[in-house]
Amino acid sequence: MNRGIYLNAINPISDFSQMKDTALQITNVYDKAFSIHYSELIEKLTRALFNYNLYLKNISAEQINFHGARDFYNLIKTVAKKILE
Repeated sequence: MNRGIYLNAINPISDFSQMKDTALQITNVYDKAFSIHYSELIEKLTRALFNYNLYLKNISAEQINFHGARDFYNLIKTVAKKILE
């Protein structure tokens, strides 16, 4: 007999404040002072991706999750690493 599990999770990149908090937590892993010094940059990157997702949602239902949470996390990690180099 086959069994399956259905996971229904809320999209973590559908709420701006949750996205911003997540981005700040990701940057704290690399440097505790990073989120203080670069909070404006983190907020602008988060706002840009949030608005982009709203745009995709409005133009096509099929592309709502084209860039998902993993892409957002990777963007924040990459920016933090490049700045700290």
